[in-house]
Amino acid sequence: MVAFVGHFGYLQIGCRLVQTESPKDTKVDGEQMTGPLIKTYKIIIVREAGPDPVTGEVLGYAEEHITVDATSRQAAYELAQMLDTLKFRGQVRRTIIDGEEHFDERY
Repeated sequence: MVAFVGHFGYLQIGCRLVQTESPKDTKVDGEQMTGPLIKTYKIIIVREAGPDPVTGEVLGYAEEHITVDATSRQAAYELAQMLDTLKFRGQVRRTIIDGEEHFDERY
């Protein structure tokens, strides 16, 4: 269960674990799953320091720690991008999932 309080109110996202008849026959993102379909990922979103290209305001280095439950690293990445509260205006955004930098697989 993830609870998030932001500028627009309170958002609560719930996940329910679904058991299959044969977990050995289940594949997620092409990988054989032998345990639960949902895994907990620890994510760090990093904003590198840099100027705003329009106003010139300098935004310093910042990071945000998020924990999400998802079916894959890519799904965790997408959830983290929606849940983070850091302000980005042209700065480099890095996403680290379970200690390893992750790049969006869609591009």
